[in-house]
Amino acid sequence: MPGLRGSGRRGRGFTLIELLVVLVILAVVTGAVMLRVDVGGERGLQREAERLAALLVLGCERAERVGRDLGLIVQPDGYRFVWLLPQGPIAMDDEGGEALRARRLDGGLSLRIEREGRWQAPTADGDLPQLGCSARGELTPFRLQLQAGEDGARWQVQGGPGQAPRASRVEG
Repeated sequence: MPGLRGSGRRGRGFTLIELLVVLVILAVVTGAVMLRVDVGGERGLQREAERLAALLVLGCERAERVGRDLGLIVQPDGYRFVWLLPQGPIAMDDEGGEALRARRLDGGLSLRIEREGRWQAPTADGDLPQLGCSARGELTPFRLQLQAGEDGARWQVQGGPGQAPRASRVEG
């Protein structure tokens, strides 16, 4: 009868270890889901602002190293970097994993630029950059603002001469 007594005990419920294992699995799954949830687009917006600031730093370093002026064209759905040559702006290479390639904003994100105290609308089809980085590494003073939706969170990227571009959350 030892077999019956063991099976009877097993049928009464779960052991403490089994319950703890289930709780740990649930906690891990819940944590993974929470990391993937992007409440109000805030995380994506922050990531995009920080990426843009880093790309501007990279662009200015590259302009100084190569000895060419670099420009940034802000468009309604994204932005792109161009070399400023005497024959006109030349787009950065979109192939081969070029870090300064044209970028599209994720759905729901908008971008606007402030220069000399005035907000400027992004250019839909223009080839003239709104800001630039000279071959000496000097950056045009600017403030770019990214927003998630109409009333969503806002982040900005700000920079200028002697001030490296940096991303920060806009309060209010």
